[in-house]
Amino acid sequence: MIRVHYFCTFRPGVYFRFLLMRISPAICAARSTINLIYFGSDAYSLAHLRSLQESAVCGDFPALYVKHVVTANDRTPVAHYCKEVHYTYSTWPRHNASSANDLVVRIQDMISSCKPVNLLGLVISFGRRLPPKLISAFPNGCINVHPSLLPRWRGPCPLFHTLLAGDRVTGITVIRLSSEEHVLDSGPVLYQRSLRLLPEPLTTWQLTQHLIPHSIEAMYEVLRNPQSISLDYAPPTQTEIANRTGLTNCHASHLTPEMSYIDWEQQSAGDIVRLWHAFEGTAISLRTQMSISRTIGREDSCAQLYLSGHAPLVVPSVVDQPVTDPQTKVDSQLHEAAYLLAAMPESFPHGGLVYLRSQWNPSHHLLPFAFVSCKPESELSPQPESQRSWLAISSVKVRWPGSSRPDLRLLTALDLFNGYLKELPSLRLSSPHRVPQGCHLFNGFSSSTNPFWPPPKPWTVLTEPVLLPGSIVHKSCVPSHIVDCRRCSDV
Repeated sequence: MIRVHYFCTFRPGVYFRFLLMRISPAICAARSTINLIYFGSDAYSLAHLRSLQESAVCGDFPALYVKHVVTANDRTPVAHYCKEVHYTYSTWPRHNASSANDLVVRIQDMISSCKPVNLLGLVISFGRRLPPKLISAFPNGCINVHPSLLPRWRGPCPLFHTLLAGDRVTGITVIRLSSEEHVLDSGPVLYQRSLRLLPEPLTTWQLTQHLIPHSIEAMYEVLRNPQSISLDYAPPTQTEIANRTGLTNCHASHLTPEMSYIDWEQQSAGDIVRLWHAFEGTAISLRTQMSISRTIGREDSCAQLYLSGHAPLVVPSVVDQPVTDPQTKVDSQLHEAAYLLAAMPESFPHGGLVYLRSQWNPSHHLLPFAFVSCKPESELSPQPESQRSWLAISSVKVRWPGSSRPDLRLLTALDLFNGYLKELPSLRLSSPHRVPQGCHLFNGFSSSTNPFWPPPKPWTVLTEPVLLPGSIVHKSCVPSHIVDCRRCSDV
């Protein structure tokens, strides 16, 4: 289980006022103001913009000034913040070439009003690709802060794909955008540092909150370094980093509903739990199907079921059971289920449903889960003694075939059993093993092909950092309470 105190509230103003006060005043005095054109849209980007603005207001960073902001549309978190603090900003509608042309003209006007050597583009989770002519309009180019170890997870959704692949190590990369290359997130690397993640499944929001302090620190380290606006400096390319570290180029594509399809034959219980957490907070829920032809008398009828509400859980293997007594009621229920499910015969199909009647509780009630057979766990959570893994589902949302209701109906696992499944005959298997008393077995869910599966092999190696010459921000600058927030990572 993820502990609540692991993700503490991040306050960029408090953290970076402390951080920036530790930077040598002589360096700040020697540098003239750098004017930034800021490109960003989502909450991840907003944290960086807020830090820049609060630092400027408090006088912590007089050498940086956000001259203009560009965001995807008027509904983004960045747009709302710009209205709040009275920043001038522009929107960049998707598939609108005139927006880029207008912005080039505006940047050229800004260049004429300030020293050309001091204008820099800063791109952080913008959601749009900058055309080469726009990058070329900046005399010092554009830099991009990216939440992954490039060249791994190039594309618009690196955090989601980091979670989906089960990466144990991720990181922050700052690159210089190239006006000549047309591959997304492919510029030379100014900064890169790897971070270790805990093995517990995280949501995209939780991973975002964890990476924000590291990402803002990387942003300041690059912006405050003279080499960041020197086009004479030749940083290492991503190809060179890939050859040195073994990182491979993976595409972090946009989320699609097809990515949420569950393939019980190809995905383990751990895979499905990671997939659920990665989609949590988005408009997409994990999806599967169940034949209910016996219920409504139509051979081709399938109900659509979505794993929504409470997160599904992995049933631990018998060998992984703790020596001490289970700490919670759910732990106790999964502890019992592990022993009962170990008796399931090998012929029981993946996607098959099992309801278990407690053998330990005097009332012998049904455990409040639908247990689904999945493929064996991968190398992420090896269970070599098992021919399968088990997923415990406590609730689903259902859309019945032919229903006139546009909304989904939320059912607990016991509601699904009592209202629909218990009228069906249990699945009978020929097996020399005795199925535990009170077990109800059903054919259950059918698999759907997931076009993203299998994902790339999870990345687990801490890589050597890439730093600009004369880097000025160090770990000693980080306050103790921020170190506590980051205690799960190796920097």
